[in-house]
Amino acid sequence: MNLAVMRSYQITFKTFLLAVFALLNTLAYSQTPISGIVNSYHEITSIDYINNLVTIGSSSGLTIGDKILIIQMQGAQIDESQSSSFGTITNLNNAGRYEIQTVCNIQGNDILLKYDLVNSYDVSGSLQLVRIPVYSNAIISGGDLTAQAWDGTLGGILAIEVTGTLDMGSQNINVSGLGFRGGSAISSGQNCSWLLDGSYYSNVTSTDQKAMKGEGVAKYITTKECGRGPQGNGGGGGNNHNGGGGGGGNFGFGGGGGERKKSSSFTCGAYTGVNSRNLSAAYLADKVFMGGGGGAGHVNNAIHTGEHGANGGGIVMIIANAIVGNGKYIYANGNSNTIDASNDGGGGGGAGGSILLEVNSFTSQLNTEVKGGRGASVINTGTSNCNGPGGGGGGGVLLFNAASLPGNLSVNHSGGAAGTISSTDQSNCSVGSTNGAGAGQNGSYLSSNTLTKGVVDIGCLTILPVEIGYFNVAVENNKHARLDWMTYSEINNHLFEIERSADAKSWETIGKIMGSGNSSSQKYYQFFDRAPLNGINYYRLKQIDFDGRQSYSLIRFIKLLGVDVANIYPNPATDILNIDINTSEMTDLVIDIIDISGKLVKRSDDILAKGFNTIRITTSGLDKGVYFVNISASNSFRHRSRLIITH
Repeated sequence: MNLAVMRSYQITFKTFLLAVFALLNTLAYSQTPISGIVNSYHEITSIDYINNLVTIGSSSGLTIGDKILIIQMQGAQIDESQSSSFGTITNLNNAGRYEIQTVCNIQGNDILLKYDLVNSYDVSGSLQLVRIPVYSNAIISGGDLTAQAWDGTLGGILAIEVTGTLDMGSQNINVSGLGFRGGSAISSGQNCSWLLDGSYYSNVTSTDQKAMKGEGVAKYITTKECGRGPQGNGGGGGNNHNGGGGGGGNFGFGGGGGERKKSSSFTCGAYTGVNSRNLSAAYLADKVFMGGGGGAGHVNNAIHTGEHGANGGGIVMIIANAIVGNGKYIYANGNSNTIDASNDGGGGGGAGGSILLEVNSFTSQLNTEVKGGRGASVINTGTSNCNGPGGGGGGGVLLFNAASLPGNLSVNHSGGAAGTISSTDQSNCSVGSTNGAGAGQNGSYLSSNTLTKGVVDIGCLTILPVEIGYFNVAVENNKHARLDWMTYSEINNHLFEIERSADAKSWETIGKIMGSGNSSSQKYYQFFDRAPLNGINYYRLKQIDFDGRQSYSLIRFIKLLGVDVANIYPNPATDILNIDINTSEMTDLVIDIIDISGKLVKRSDDILAKGFNTIRITTSGLDKGVYFVNISASNSFRHRSRLIITH
């Protein structure tokens, strides 16, 4: 073979090797292109805490093994008084609670969860299940990545997991304006006098005093949907006459709406609005929220765009090993009112939303925005028009798992500006003035945050060939563990082995209790662990048939030297339920009574003193039936019991 031929073969072989290496590299780092809406959203209609499952409106689009997010959007309580305190959040309840779970099994619309539920929820508080797609490597291509807009029941959330690298490509992530909705402008009357209407709430059916509040973590209260008092973190509406709507709130509060300045002593005017409430303290309790909607301005003329309240920003949750930012943006801003109101009150701006990033590294610059939106400015014509501009929306929040803000990650969490007077013919009305409308408060960012996930793996195990009524574990005399369980029926049940673990992964058998073989009546069992481990002890039942087949119960756990529910009595209860509790330290305690559909029907908040305590709860107002008692303490203790109410 001559030299020229040899060189030709060498070049060809080299080219072949380069092609192979390129192919292998492509296979090793294949990227799934993603854009648009990648999540599916499902309304949760009930929760079964005993069997660790949720029931949803439709399971279409879900498969076994899917990652899912369970999140409660609303359910807070607010002050309802006709005063400046209206809208003050008196109890967030379970609003903002969330956790990431895995689908263990699907039976119709029942979704069995792999991990023991971390939180309690209220299905009447807009509780939804969101499917989280998981990618090896992904690139945003062909359009921005976004979410379904919040519709009052579902949406408002973008959540993805990338086990490798998320490449922003040349696109952005954008959930701006997809959160809580702004109040819609509605035609109101124009009766007014020199006596200003200072109502903090009014009925949506009222003649002259109606301007819708913006949505927030508290649902609308019937007959109190309008008026200048904020709907929690939702902006208040403008008051009669032609007052501006308030901005929505999130981490920062939204500014109150502006006043209408009277042209004389005997013409119409309006008070300024009230700042919406912020939610900053709740983020320290592992909660997360969409931005509140802005309130609508008071309208007695033709409705223009600027009179509507603007929508708040949605929520972005990303779990990834790395993000290649490429200088692109994640937007979760509140919407601004960019078109002026005309001769009526301006609408409030939406609050910034929330961005949660559990990411190990950021390659190249990634920018995030959770800004509040601007309130509407007002065009005034005529010598007796100086109407109220809209308040600015509050800033949202960025949460990330690093100890400090990474160098390649930026955040803009500024509050939105208040609207101003764009034009006027009224002598005492100044162009550029806000007429008392307030700017939104800045938001913030929080370090060292990880997403809440299910921890205790109860496994996707075969259902026991026994029908268990309950399986409870409690601390006995602050040193022993007492296990109680009851079966409604048993088939071929030889025995129960009691297993214990320190980490819910490695198990040891600590005792055996003989089963009842075949039974169709209730059977009661009890076992004492006289030498539990220090700290948390996990327990489960291994059920063994006579033919050797095995299956497992759900997992229960206790924390030694913590709280012990010694007794819940009487059960069945009629008017009063007593709960005896021992604790080795002072602690906060929450007791929830939940009906069979998963609805929270009664709550008791208490502070336990060290030692023995008895909590008395009135049950006379509850309907006859089966309930569940969920007890949780600030030291992570949790207990669930079945309760029967009779009258």
